[in-house]
Amino acid sequence: MIAGGPLKINYFNNSLYGLLYHETYNSNCTDYYAAKLDLITGVSELKNLDYVTYNCGVGFNGTFLMGTKNTIGKSSQANSPVPVYSLNQAPDLSYCSGTGAKIGFPECYYVKGGTPPYTFSWLPATGLSATNIPQPYVYSGNTATYTLTVTDSGGNVVHDTINVVEHPNPIVTHSYVPSAFCSGETVAVSLSGASYYYTFPKYYPFSGSLSNPFLLTPTNDTSFEIKGYNTFGCFGTTQVTLDVNPLPTPIITWSGIDLITQPYYTSYQWLLNNIPITGANDSLYSPSSLGTYIVKVSDSNGCVNTSSVLNLFPLNTNHYSTQSIQVFPNPAHTFFMINFPTFQPYKLILTDMNGKKVFEKITDGHSDSETISIAHLVEGIYMLKVVGEEVYNIKIIRY
Repeated sequence: MIAGGPLKINYFNNSLYGLLYHETYNSNCTDYYAAKLDLITGVSELKNLDYVTYNCGVGFNGTFLMGTKNTIGKSSQANSPVPVYSLNQAPDLSYCSGTGAKIGFPECYYVKGGTPPYTFSWLPATGLSATNIPQPYVYSGNTATYTLTVTDSGGNVVHDTINVVEHPNPIVTHSYVPSAFCSGETVAVSLSGASYYYTFPKYYPFSGSLSNPFLLTPTNDTSFEIKGYNTFGCFGTTQVTLDVNPLPTPIITWSGIDLITQPYYTSYQWLLNNIPITGANDSLYSPSSLGTYIVKVSDSNGCVNTSSVLNLFPLNTNHYSTQSIQVFPNPAHTFFMINFPTFQPYKLILTDMNGKKVFEKITDGHSDSETISIAHLVEGIYMLKVVGEEVYNIKIIRY
């Protein structure tokens, strides 16, 4: 059912015509309906009107159809006296600094009764876009009590008073710890100045209101805006820019004698089989044992990272003794080393896959290791024969 009743009833050509209105504020004034009742056929019609400016005419007592939009409802008894000349009282207004807002209502909803045309007068005039219209704009920077005087053509006067309050926008600030951080490190961002906060645009994984502080783990430089709202719905912003220090990327190379990584980091720690090597704190390390090597470094920003693994292990060692001989690295590019199980002279013979001898030497027996250069050899597979008290045959790969 439409709340209200006919404001003006007219009789013409055996039909009654009336106007219904909806008692809900609508800035476009669309909730008004024209109704027609044919007194001879009993057929009724109800039509929505886009815009109606009305005043109250002569009262009418009788039966009139009521209904919802585009639908005719049941008959009801409507007693429609002329409404008292008055104003629908507009609500007080609060708005956020820098925005402004309209006060009052459109004329079609503001004035009830009286005789048009109407004149409007607002006081004080300070901060208003106009003083002679029903719904002026209040510019930002104004907090005041405004009074509207409406006068109809008969000189009758009604009033409305509206309190207007401008609320300041919050000043939103942020801080984060640690103040300098590395890729993949968790950062706590603290916010102040507002009641609740959102990222803008939406910054994954934050899709709703932020906790305070909130945590994130950026891997690259990151920048986003945060909007903070107070309880009046006013907002302020702060721009969060996180400069992320990249991690160092140490790379181990093998010279044939030494393990080497980049020399420009601030600290080094070599590890053998994941165990730190005492005193191995330089960019170069000469290994004395076979195994799995990595190096852990830090840079000038305090960021720490670990290299990929480099394995120093013999490959395809065949021998006729319970004691082992070790050759590394294998495959090799420029050098390989031989660790002997005992101090004694050894005869070393290196041949290619055709059986051609490419290297031969007899050690003096005073050292337990020997380094052999193969930089001059072509890539391929070679056989190393080590002859001492026992005989060892080892396949060497030159890459």
